[in-house]
Amino acid sequence: MVTKAEILASAKDITGTVEFPEHDWEPEIHALTDAQFILAQSKMLSGQTGHPSAGNQTLSIDVGKLIESEFEARVYIVSKGLVEQWSEAEVKKIPIPGAINKLSDAILALGHQNIFSGLDRGAQSAVGTFRSE
Repeated sequence: MVTKAEILASAKDITGTVEFPEHDWEPEIHALTDAQFILAQSKMLSGQTGHPSAGNQTLSIDVGKLIESEFEARVYIVSKGLVEQWSEAEVKKIPIPGAINKLSDAILALGHQNIFSGLDRGAQSAVGTFRSE
C-alpha cells in the first residue's frame, strides 16, 4: 500500500523543461497540484458572470477582462510551476515574448490540465474569434 509520504513525494516526479534556445534558457518545470490548478482557474474565470433568464443560464463576458484574467492566471501558473521559485511580479518581467504562454502551456500539459475547461464552450469560441481578428 502506498503511503501518504510516497504520494506527496511523487508529485515532484512530474517534471520537465521548456527550451528557449535563442536565450540559452531551459527552465525546469513541474505540474501544478489540483489546489493550484483550481486557483488558476478561479483567476481565469473571474471575467464571467451568469444571469438566470427564464430557467436558462446566460453568460455575460467582458472579453477584455477575460483576457486580462487569463494573463493573471498564466502568470500564477508559471510562478507555481517553475521548479526555481519565482514571484508573480518576477514572472511578469520575463523579457522573452510569448514565454509566459509557452511556460504555462507546458506546465498545464504535464498535469493534463486545461485552463479553459471551466469555460462555457461559447465563451471559448468568443475568445478564440476575438484573438484571431
